[in-house]
Amino acid sequence: MRKDGHVTGNMIEVATEVPIILDNSMGLTDEQMDAALGRWIDFSKEYGVCAVFDAGIAGAPKFHEKIYRRLKELDEMGKLPVYVDGCLVINTAKDAEEGLKELKRMRREYNTEHLKVHTVKIFMDGTQKIHTAGMVTPYVDIKTLGPTAFTPEEFADFLKKINEEGLDVHLHTVGERASRTVLDGVELARKELGDKFHVRVTSAHLEIQDDADLDRFAKLGVFANFTPHWHAGTTKESSAWLGAERAAKQFRCRTIWDTGAQVAWSSDNINFGDFTTWNPYLGMEIGMTRRSTEKTRVPEWSRCETIFPPADERMTIEEMLIGFTINGAKQLGIEDHKGSITAGKDADFLVFDKNLLTAEQEGFSCNKPEEVYFGGKKM
Repeated sequence: MRKDGHVTGNMIEVATEVPIILDNSMGLTDEQMDAALGRWIDFSKEYGVCAVFDAGIAGAPKFHEKIYRRLKELDEMGKLPVYVDGCLVINTAKDAEEGLKELKRMRREYNTEHLKVHTVKIFMDGTQKIHTAGMVTPYVDIKTLGPTAFTPEEFADFLKKINEEGLDVHLHTVGERASRTVLDGVELARKELGDKFHVRVTSAHLEIQDDADLDRFAKLGVFANFTPHWHAGTTKESSAWLGAERAAKQFRCRTIWDTGAQVAWSSDNINFGDFTTWNPYLGMEIGMTRRSTEKTRVPEWSRCETIFPPADERMTIEEMLIGFTINGAKQLGIEDHKGSITAGKDADFLVFDKNLLTAEQEGFSCNKPEEVYFGGKKM
């Protein structure tokens, strides 16, 4: 802060800066919101994104609900062709009881054809770069473990309440201890509830996994959700805080897939920009190659030509398509009407001018459907 009281500096963590921005956005008019939402809807129609999970914004519940309110109104006017699966964000175990009450209210209020809100979103930990991702083994530079929002016992207790209400839970889990806490909590809840346990639990990002936990997603029925456009070296400098051995074993999606776990993909970005990283075909390309070249549809400054280790974690196009379609639908609980071209489903399908199964991997991000159909209607 300068002597005149003017605050200067840089914010490097989104959770800090977003609430400041969005608190000043509460005065947006319906027309202004429609202009922004319209850009996203147009993108979705152009690229064939028929359903999304909105993972919420930490620290901005009023603005978050303001968006849902407008999406509901747009859907009632027949102007929302994209299915939106929404959530309520809580940050700590002490917020769980009030959060559950609020989510039940939102489930009642936001329940139209293309908008449902039935999921708790929890930031179980933070990020690697600022050492807030929860670790099993300490960071090599500052010797700390990083925090988690719940203990396994607290999370198991919360899961039992979620289960009773017929709700689901989606968790930000970057570090190895964050996802272990989720797995331990699910294991505890399943031991007590047995076949009565029905919560869809999704553990997202999964940048770092301890070897002992890799097969537990399949055993416990936890969805593993990765953000594949990160797999080209987003955390390539992480050996400075993880050490060389752990840094060389990040984003082990292939290993978890091969255990039989339900694996789905996501884009994870709240920056509208030019929607570069919202592009599912970018996620497919980098999921297959674990690098970005001059053919990849990304800014030049973000390219990483070297294959990000482990190289054997690269996926096939069939697996990328499954993760973005039917597995994503299963994660959201909408597989009975979305996720595959099957009689009785919603007839969401895309027509391409080439065979995606044989298309070149490098440059796959430049693909776009020739025709897009949502609910059998050409967009």
